[in-house]
Amino acid sequence: MKNLIGILALGALGFLVVSHYATDNTFGALATLIQVILFLFLPLTAYLTPTIIAGMRRHRNLLSIFVLNFCLGWTLLGWVISLVWACMATERKMPVAFNDNVTVLRRVS
Repeated sequence: MKNLIGILALGALGFLVVSHYATDNTFGALATLIQVILFLFLPLTAYLTPTIIAGMRRHRNLLSIFVLNFCLGWTLLGWVISLVWACMATERKMPVAFNDNVTVLRRVS
């Protein structure tokens, strides 16, 4: 999660730097190209943040989260639901009884 925030912040900073140099004729075409790439990259990364988080966490419902995020992410509610789903626990814990009647939790995948 910290890496994603760092990438977004670095991209925004790069966008500002390139925007500053885009007015200079020396770097005009290159700066404009980089500016267009960043202009497309940053919003797409922000839009797909729930899917990226689910992928980084190796969520078992990654495809479902992606479909929800892609289809309904443009609504704020769909984006928030997919973000919450991506941040939820990926493994269930079920009680298991041992011979000495002590109950502990065991991970079930």
